[in-house]
Amino acid sequence: MGRWLPSVIFLIIGLTYILNNYGGIRSPDCEVVFRVGESLADRLSFSVSRPLSWNGFGFSFGRDGRLYAIFGPLESIVLSPLVKFSRIFVNDRWTSVPPSHYYEDGLKRFLADLSLKEPRPHTLRFIVSYLYLIFSILGTVVFYKIMLKFVSRTSALTTTLLYGLGTIAWAYAGTLFSEPLAILFILLSFRSLLDGEGVKSGLALGLASLTHLTAVLFAPFFFYYHYCKGKGVKNYVIGIVVPLIFYGLYNLIRFGSPIETGRGVSEYIYSYAVPPFSGIYGLLLSSGKGLFFYAPAVILGIISWRYLHKKDKVLSFTLIGAILFRLIFIGSRSDWPGGFCLGPRYLLMAIPFLILPFGLFFEDAITKRRKILISAFLILIFLFILQQFYFNLGEIFSYLHIIKMKLTGMGIDPFSHYAIYFNWNVSPLFHILKGKPGPFFLSSWPNLIFIQVFILILAFVLIGIDIDSTTGRNRIQRRRE
Repeated sequence: MGRWLPSVIFLIIGLTYILNNYGGIRSPDCEVVFRVGESLADRLSFSVSRPLSWNGFGFSFGRDGRLYAIFGPLESIVLSPLVKFSRIFVNDRWTSVPPSHYYEDGLKRFLADLSLKEPRPHTLRFIVSYLYLIFSILGTVVFYKIMLKFVSRTSALTTTLLYGLGTIAWAYAGTLFSEPLAILFILLSFRSLLDGEGVKSGLALGLASLTHLTAVLFAPFFFYYHYCKGKGVKNYVIGIVVPLIFYGLYNLIRFGSPIETGRGVSEYIYSYAVPPFSGIYGLLLSSGKGLFFYAPAVILGIISWRYLHKKDKVLSFTLIGAILFRLIFIGSRSDWPGGFCLGPRYLLMAIPFLILPFGLFFEDAITKRRKILISAFLILIFLFILQQFYFNLGEIFSYLHIIKMKLTGMGIDPFSHYAIYFNWNVSPLFHILKGKPGPFFLSSWPNLIFIQVFILILAFVLIGIDIDSTTGRNRIQRRRE
């Protein structure tokens, strides 16, 4: 169909992310990193002038008596120029933007449909949240480039569409959580890993760790791959150590220790070690966080794993180890749910690698012209995308706050044994639309829903035409042989 098809698919993914974005900051974690980015833009300082209204969360006092974020610094550094650029467009005429939940009483105003007292701070967050979408879009582009190392363009595009729109990667594109930026760096690291470029692989993974510290969990497994392939080991170590040294100095200056991120000196208890069994079950199968329910597309990748194992056993063991280790590590933390968000946020970094093997299975089906199997795959992918569209039409953060208030009013502690995430009667899987509507554009201009549905159908039509073209070329080539 020509070289333009990948560009059209990425345009469709980008438009989908834009149309379904909430337009603001909805999580306290995101508000924390935003305020640091704002401080860097205004004063070139990592400290902030005031904490969140949720007292004690996200910040700790450093050795100099100033407030510093407990989260990785790189996202705030990246947000800083976005804040500066966005300020060009902020004015008093932006009165209809949705409230950012953790600026002043934004959540209360959003739930009660109250107008904004100070629109400018919310407008700034509104614009930045759209600019931040670029990192999720770039993540799908890098994922596509990775897939091209294993399969044809047709299979790579189909698998990328599955990852970008058929998993909860879509929902997180519309937030300022650090995962989209961290995943971009992880995928860049993985691509360099496959090319044997040790310095680039280590450096990118180190940058991912500066964005979200748990990205470092991939480090020993990527090292294993370099070691088994016999190339780039020393360079990989050098690459990853440089950003981590910077992180250590960053912590040393703020809190007096290279390994103190601020959590250890905070009055707020973020997490502690727990037996992993409940957490692992919750991450995979709970009604509020289960990966297999909120991103069932990963099942296609799991059942396709033998194709990856057959192609590259070392890579197969590398990814199996990295995914299982992450699952066990997160399941062993008391904060395994990742807070109020859609599905298992802390497993988001593993999703691209769980999806990857499906591309090889799909390629095999195309090569062998298994039309029924190809049709079945396309139907499943479309259903997964429709599921994610359903999730994005709702507003998960305010919905969970509403459920929390209802359970508390009934005398049920929603956080005792994480009842809010194990209660099927309030599961977002079935009830998310009972809360507030989510996307700014689709809720403000409902006619845009038809445009959204149209471009999703268009993506499948184009993919289908490309599949027919590919199978036709394969058939002609076989006849010639």
